[in-house]
Amino acid sequence: MDEINKVEVKSDKKWISSHYDTDADFFLLFLDKGHRAYSQAVFSHDEEAIEDAQTRKLDFALEAVKAKPGDRILEIGSGWGAVVEHAGKKGMHVTSLTISNASCDYVKNVINKHNLPCTVLLEHFLEHNPREKYDAIINCGVTEHLPDYTASLLHYRKLLKPGGHLYLDASAEKTKNGHGTFMGKSIFEGNASLLCLHEYLAEVAKTPFQLTGVWDDRHNYYLTTRTWAQNLEDNRAEIEQRWGKQLFRMFQLYLRGSAEGFHSGIIDAYRVVLRLPQGCDQASA
Repeated sequence: MDEINKVEVKSDKKWISSHYDTDADFFLLFLDKGHRAYSQAVFSHDEEAIEDAQTRKLDFALEAVKAKPGDRILEIGSGWGAVVEHAGKKGMHVTSLTISNASCDYVKNVINKHNLPCTVLLEHFLEHNPREKYDAIINCGVTEHLPDYTASLLHYRKLLKPGGHLYLDASAEKTKNGHGTFMGKSIFEGNASLLCLHEYLAEVAKTPFQLTGVWDDRHNYYLTTRTWAQNLEDNRAEIEQRWGKQLFRMFQLYLRGSAEGFHSGIIDAYRVVLRLPQGCDQASA
């Protein structure tokens, strides 16, 4: 790992944990009740329940990477166990990476509760070095924390079996590092940067990866953040009593502001699927 990415790993371990190590109970008060997914859902219509829309997104991700029972899947970013539980119950062996102690402990409990064939590791993606490559990789909402596209794509290639697929989804902007100071100072401190799709695909074009699809999720993320904001506000009294008015107000501004950003087109969102062709190994990189 080069010096730039060592700095990125160190920064992530400090700043990402400061966001996700907030008590899990807080996040569960505004996320969907079915999966506890902390990335965009995929809605069939505007009034659909977010739980059903998150099930659709998780199914889409598994289908996109051609996942089947017994496959070894790497998940980047454990969150609160949405992918681990959904894929694990289908017999898929998920290794989930997180750098948040709260997330790691929560997902361990999910695995033990449902006796899932899965593992959660307290480890940064760029430091992950398993003995065996994975059949597929899923990254829900962590590309924003991997701003060095060249480095992340190189590591995906190192970890993925030839013929395997990579699924990622992310909020996005037209200019890299263009998000406002509130997000950078109050919500995701450190080196977070929304996906810049044209720059990302330019880096993909320099690799053996094949682009198999891109889906526009701006409206889906608007509906998701709008629902999260409403859930947050519905639980205002409990949140303020347990965690204080400042945390409630910060997340209210974050979620309502994000919803308006997606609705107005200031912020974008995408799902992206890549395939590593057969015959591609790291030795030929």
